[in-house]
Amino acid sequence: MKTQAVFYRSGDVFVPGEEDGLKALKSVKDGEGILVHVHAPRNIKHFRKAWVLAKKVADNTDLLDKDDAMEFLKIRARHVRFIADPDTGEVHIIPKSISWESLSVEHFNRVYDRFIHIIVTQIMPGIEEKALRKEIDDIIDGELGRRAERGGR
Repeated sequence: MKTQAVFYRSGDVFVPGEEDGLKALKSVKDGEGILVHVHAPRNIKHFRKAWVLAKKVADNTDLLDKDDAMEFLKIRARHVRFIADPDTGEVHIIPKSISWESLSVEHFNRVYDRFIHIIVTQIMPGIEEKALRKEIDDIIDGELGRRAERGGR
């Protein structure tokens, strides 16, 4: 098993901060040891915003889920690399990662701003940019408030 998920410290333990983290935790058998690489991102709140945007796109389109929506957004934002098949010459578009290790804060901010622009101009043209940003901020603030009420969990 190899996965990447957000966890938060609560006292002397780490607790999953989202559904992906909970799934990863449940996949480990009780008493089983795992290797954990701890990496603290520069701005986890901003990173979460990108995934909330992806979920909003998934909820308002025919895309299956937030993962598909994120891939779609990365392609539309041209956050991609091009790979040519050496046998056929066919070029494939591969979305790049938005992980903390792969992008500087400045580059991530540019990608995030492109996501916003794509959503308000192409995917949901009826929504205003300011309203979308506020909605995403409110969702994130609500998540943080619920987490605080649960004692960090």
